[in-house]
Amino acid sequence: MDNFSIHNVDYSFDPISHSQIKDYSWFMNEFSSGNWENDTFEVFEKIKDPNKTAIDIGAWIGPTVIWLSKHFKNVIAVEADKVAISALKSNLKTSSCSNVSIIESPVFSESNAKMIFGSNSNRPSDLGNSMSQLKTDVISPQDYEVSTITLSDILKDAKDVSFIKVDIEGGEEHIIPELFETCSNNNYSLWISFHYSWWKDSNINRFDAYFSLAKNETNIADKVKSNPFTSVFLTF
Repeated sequence: MDNFSIHNVDYSFDPISHSQIKDYSWFMNEFSSGNWENDTFEVFEKIKDPNKTAIDIGAWIGPTVIWLSKHFKNVIAVEADKVAISALKSNLKTSSCSNVSIIESPVFSESNAKMIFGSNSNRPSDLGNSMSQLKTDVISPQDYEVSTITLSDILKDAKDVSFIKVDIEGGEEHIIPELFETCSNNNYSLWISFHYSWWKDSNINRFDAYFSLAKNETNIADKVKSNPFTSVFLTF
């Protein structure tokens, strides 16, 4: 068992359950030594609330979900990569996270759309590597058809939500309108990772009206243009 403590949280990962996760050893070395997405955990420290619910869209194998589960009343983990889901379930169990529910569907702008999920179209690779994505075309034998959900579907039975994290390899392009309106209407905090270079439509300024709903950041579009793979913390 890989047991370690990072960002003041104890993790326990069973290596056997990660046999299909490419670069698992690399990730473990990076994460356990404090060299993986430290800015994410700095944001988490700002918004943690033991009386609220957090939503992690793009949960992968659980490094962020497990942290959130120790600092929120409940966590909703959204992940569509079936290889990653298997490891995620194992990691939640071994890390004693009983307050996490998992939604095994990709988030999109409409419910029940039939699409393809799998290897990243820009960097083709195996499932489970954290870069799989929602798309329209099959490019790998591992790709498979999925039925999509919306943010409204996720929130339907959620209570006391205060924070949403989004990291879905370009899929954020399709949910920005609903995501920003929902956060604004409910005063949720948002940590969103952009993958702008992978968007189908590079006209990011079409979202300016939605970006303007954020209270703590201006010129989000310009920031993303200058750093296409940036992450931004927003309050509403």
